[in-house]
Parts: sequence; structure tokens; C-alpha cells
Amino acid sequence: MTNYSRGCQVVLSLFSFVSLSIVIDPALAEKNVSPLKTDPNHLRISAARSAHDLRIIEGLVEKFKEKNPEVTITINSGGVLAVIEQGRKGEADVVLTHHKPAELKFVAEGYASKRTQILYTEYALFGPPGDALGLTKLKDIASVFRKLAEAEADFYVPSPRSGTNMKIQEIWTLVGINPTWLGYENTGASGYATLLQAAEFGTYAVAEMATYLVNREKLKGKIIPLFRDDLNLRNVYSLLVVNPDKISGVNKKLAMKFHDFLVSEHGQDTIRTIGETNFNAMVLQPAAHLDPGLREEKAKRHLEVKSKELQLAMVSSIALFVLLMLSLFLFVRMRSVQRKHSEMELRNEALMQAQNKILETNKLLQSEIEERIITEQRLSEAVHKLNQSEQELKLYHDHLESLVSSRTRDLELAVQELQAFSYSVSHDLRSPLRSINGFSYALLEDYQNVLDEKGKQNLHRVIKASVRMGHLIDDLLLLSRISSQEIVYKDINLGEIAQEIFDHLKEDISDRNLIVEIDKEMNAKGDGNLVRIILENLIGNALKYTSKNSIAKITIGKVYRNSNLCFFVKDNGVGFDMKYADKLFGPFQRLHTEEEFKGNGIGLSTVQRIVHRHGGVIWTESKLGEGAVFYFTLTPFVHEHAGNPAIQSSMVPNPV
Repeated sequence: MTNYSRGCQVVLSLFSFVSLSIVIDPALAEKNVSPLKTDPNHLRISAARSAHDLRIIEGLVEKFKEKNPEVTITINSGGVLAVIEQGRKGEADVVLTHHKPAELKFVAEGYASKRTQILYTEYALFGPPGDALGLTKLKDIASVFRKLAEAEADFYVPSPRSGTNMKIQEIWTLVGINPTWLGYENTGASGYATLLQAAEFGTYAVAEMATYLVNREKLKGKIIPLFRDDLNLRNVYSLLVVNPDKISGVNKKLAMKFHDFLVSEHGQDTIRTIGETNFNAMVLQPAAHLDPGLREEKAKRHLEVKSKELQLAMVSSIALFVLLMLSLFLFVRMRSVQRKHSEMELRNEALMQAQNKILETNKLLQSEIEERIITEQRLSEAVHKLNQSEQELKLYHDHLESLVSSRTRDLELAVQELQAFSYSVSHDLRSPLRSINGFSYALLEDYQNVLDEKGKQNLHRVIKASVRMGHLIDDLLLLSRISSQEIVYKDINLGEIAQEIFDHLKEDISDRNLIVEIDKEMNAKGDGNLVRIILENLIGNALKYTSKNSIAKITIGKVYRNSNLCFFVKDNGVGFDMKYADKLFGPFQRLHTEEEFKGNGIGLSTVQRIVHRHGGVIWTESKLGEGAVFYFTLTPFVHEHAGNPAIQSSMVPNPV
């Protein structure tokens, strides 16, 4: 090998070492402070560099923080062995890596309380285009490695501390060959840097498919995947929960919460989505269902349920036996009472003779007795009718229960169909849209010298329409999910939410002459995430329809109507004619053209559905050219007059 190629290897090795990435939570970076170990809402994650380079850990953390916004997270990245060492030193609460021997040793030494397989990627053998050795025709990776050894082909491997090096050594052990020929070289660099060197010098190398896809442009077609899809090429990533009994300062509660999120159905779906989004390929595969520990825990839980059922059956059997014994005792006791009753009847017969004389005296009372008998008969008939009524009521109740059960099944079926439709929209419609968009851009780039201005304009219109269709699909999916999403009620402040929305839009509206008034004391109970969607849509509309004003004014506040707490968003925009107000909240209903104001007519439908899910009402008041006011409540509206609650209000309310 020439001195020039040796020098390139050294430079690439230094580049790989310097490229170590440490990602710190933005909130902590702004404050320039280190999180305390005792902070219950702070989680420290050490992840293998490949998980960072492939954008795996960042995507998982983003989804986890959507469910847990109060949590701050520090992410440290490094080599597969370096991150395990960080866990051993107490610098992490969880470790995400892919070095099985080191992981098992970490567990055996007691530094990890839990080790779970989370996902796996796929390694592939890469080499120069043309496949001179015919490796693509071989049936398994063992045959491929034997072929490389027979040919003593130039083969670059990364640093011995890398997970890729470990995988390569596993395969050589499987093949039973010790690679010592002259062209077999260790670069001492990362898997990514080694792949770049192999492409530069035309050698063979092993790397993750995801790494190849991320850096395909840099490789410039000098190296391509020649063999993949073998079980021995799987690269399994495991999550290690650091043991607080071994290492002090570990946030076990938050670490287990992050672990449970990753192994949940949502977490595993997130892994699959990250792969599809970042690489347009299934390069990241969920692996929690393959973990022996999780499968054993599931079996134990099933055994515990069966054990409880058996205990319940035993208790029921004992209770039944006791009931039978009690019934037998009562039967014997009743027979004894009957015998005593017979003896008493014999005694009474002797007394009857004496009572005959008394009966003559009782003739005067006979009429009263007969009346009582008649009364008792009537009472018996009434009781009989009451029993019949109860039976009829029970039959009606059973019929009603059957109807409710049927309606519930119909509703569940409808929800399933809606979810299936949402899934179809999300996956089946996006793919052709991406194709339309991608091919349109390709036409513009590759045939810009062929197309005239009319053709370019048409392509731009196609791209614009596909983007608008994508936004429309997103809004329709949001509208669909809102119908079935569970409402989580908690104390919220709509003023704070509105201020956060304007802070987020600060850069977009910095060039506008805008006056914003927000009531800071708008407290209510509701679902904070859904209420944020209400305010984002109403504020977005206010900003849109005041965009042509020289001075725009937007007011967010509250007002009481008949003791009902109502919230409103008011603007001084273009307004509209109230005779068209009934069309505003219908899907795809718009009062302005796309050229005047952009939009798809879904926003207000989404707002109305969220308000109705809270049990509230929404209405609007406007005059053409004088702006509009949108009112809504998060509780049922109680008023004296039927119809629109706005009949009790003036055009512009004064915030309370």
C-alpha cells in the first residue's frame, strides 16, 4: 500500500475520532448547567455512536418527550464499549449499545438490573461494483467469507472496540478461519470511516446498511452492498438499565419508564417509523418481541393469572361445599321442627273441644274476619300483578341491554374501520404523493434545459398541489384521531398556552405590525394538548385574515355569558358576512379563495370537534371588513334562550 493511502487512512481515523457527538438537552444547554443526579425528572442516556449517527436515539427521545414533556434528557454517545464504561462509572441511567459479550459481562457484574433487546439493524458485505468474486450468488455469509479468504481479497475492518469488528470476528469464528493474509487490514477507525476507506481504495468491508444509506452520496457508487439478508448479519441493540444498588445516583424510576416505552407497542412502532422516514427502507426492525427476558416475564404473568383463577375456583368449591352442608343442616332442622309441629297438632286437637264453646262467642267477629280475607285476596292479586310487572320490566331491561351491546359492537366496528381508514390514508396515500413530488423535482433538475417555461410552471403547480394534498391528509388524520382520542382533564391556563403559541411564531411574524392582547388568567379544566390545537387554529386564522392590515390586532380573553365561562379569539381582519356563518365549521368549507388566503377548510372543523368532545359549544360573530370573534366553552352552555348563545352577547365582548 502506498504512503498516500496510509496517510488517507490516518486522516480518516482522526476524523472518525473527532466526530464523537454528544447531544445535550437544549434546555440545559441554554442554561449552561449540568443536571443534578437527584433531579427526578432528568434522564441520562449513553448510546452507541451508530445509534446517534443513524438518528435512532434522537427519534426515540423525541417521541418519549411528547408523552413526558416534564422530563429533561442528556444524551452521550461513544463507542459500543465506551458507553458501557460510562454506565459502569455512574455517568448514565440507561445504556443503548450493541456489543453482546460486554453487555453480558456488565449484567453479570451487577451493574445492570435489566438488559432487553430493543431493535436490530442489518449488516451487509460491501465491495467494488461488478462483483468480481461472484459473492451475490452465494447462499449465506459463511460461504461469502470463505470465498474472500480463498481469494485473499483486500478486506478492511474497523477498530477492535467497535461493534462491527465484533460481528466480523463472530462470522470468522463461525467459518473457522483466522484471517491473517496480507490484504486483511484493521483501520483502527469507526465503521463509517472504514467504509469510506474501502470505497476509496476498492476493498471489501462490512458495515450497517443504514450507515451506507446515510452516506450513499459520499461513497459516489465506488462501493455497493454485495451480500445481506442473513441472520448472522443482524446487529442487535440492547437497552441496559443501570443498577442503582450498584451505582448511586441512578434515576431507576425514569430509566424503567424509558425502558417500558421502548418495549411498548408505541415505542416499537416508533423504531419502525424512524427507519422508514430516515432511510425510506426497512433498515430498523423492532426486536422487543424476540427478547427472552420479556417473553419469560409474559409467561410468568400468564402463570400468575392462571394461579389466581385456580385459587378462585378452589374458594368457590369450598364455598359451595359449605353451602351444601348448611342446606343439609337446615333440612334436618326443618324435619325436627315438623315433628315437633305434629306433636303440637295432637295437643291442639285436645284443646279444640274446649275451643268449640269459644267459637260460638266468636261468631260476631266472623264478618270482620271475612272482610280481612277478601282484603288479603285483593292484596295477593296486587302482589301477583306487581310480580308480573317486575318480570316485564326485567324483560325490557334485558332487551335494552341487548340493544346497548349491539350498538357498542357497531361503534367498536366503526372505530376499527376509522382506524383502518386512517392507516390507509397515512401509508397508502403518502407513498404516491412522495413519488409525484420526487419525480417532479427530478424532472425539473434533469430536464430543465429541455422544458420550456410553461412546462416548468406546470411542474411547480404539480409539486405545490402534492404538498397541499400532504397537508390536507395530515389535517384529515388529525380530525379523525380527535374523534377517538381519550380526553385527559387537568387544570390548564389558556393564556399561557396562547403566549407559548405566539412565542413559537415570533420569527414568522417579526416583520408584521401586530398588537397582541392576552388575558393571563384564563384557567379551566380540559385536555391541554387538544386545547392547544383549538388555540393554534384560531390564532392561525386570526394571523392569516389580518395579514393585509397595516396594523393588525388580535385579542385572546374570556367573558361570562349567563354565568358561563366563555373564551374568545378576536381580530380586526377582513371578517365575513354572517349569513355564511353556518358553513364555517363544515369540512372543506371556505369563504375565501386559495389565491386570497391559503388553507384547506379543515381547521375549524377540527376546532368544533374538540370543543364538542369537551361538552362545550363554539360560535362566531363578524361583520364584513370589521374582523371576527370566535367564542367557545369547555363545558356545557346553560342559557335562558334556545339557539345560538351569541344572542345574549354584544358584538365585541369586554374581557373579564
